[in-house]
Amino acid sequence: MWIERKIHLSLHKYLTDIIDGSVRVVDESPDEELSVSTVAIVWGSIYNQPFEHGSEEIDILSWNILIYAETLAKRDYLLLQIYKSLKDHSVEVYDYPDNEESVVGRVFIDKVMGQPTRVPSELAERLHYRALIKFQTIFQEE
Repeated sequence: MWIERKIHLSLHKYLTDIIDGSVRVVDESPDEELSVSTVAIVWGSIYNQPFEHGSEEIDILSWNILIYAETLAKRDYLLLQIYKSLKDHSVEVYDYPDNEESVVGRVFIDKVMGQPTRVPSELAERLHYRALIKFQTIFQEE
C-alpha cells in the first residue's frame, strides 16, 4: 500500500480518536445518504519542493476535512475542536493494512485553516451546517 494511503488511514484514525463517538467519521466525501453529524477526511493534492538547500525533494500533501452538522453550535464546536487539535501537532502513521500496531513514520501538520460555510437558515435543514478545514502534511519516516 502506498504511503499516502497509510497517511490517509492514520489521519482517519486520529480524527476518530479525538471526536465524540456520536459523530460519524468517514475517509472520503460521504456518498450515501448524509447523516449528520459527519466529518470526512479527503485528500486534496500533492506537490513536492526542495528540502534543505535543494539536496532532495519532499512531498507535501494537502487535506480537507469536511464537517456536516445539524446545528450551528455543533458545527462551530467541531470546527474549533479539530482545528485546535491539529494545530502544531503530528500524527503517527501506521503500517496499514499489514500491521496496524507498527508505526512507519509520522506526519507533521502545517498551515491549518478552518472556515465555516455560510448556509441561509431556510436551507440549513436540507444542506446542513458545514465547515471546511484545510491543512498540509509532511511525512517523516521512522
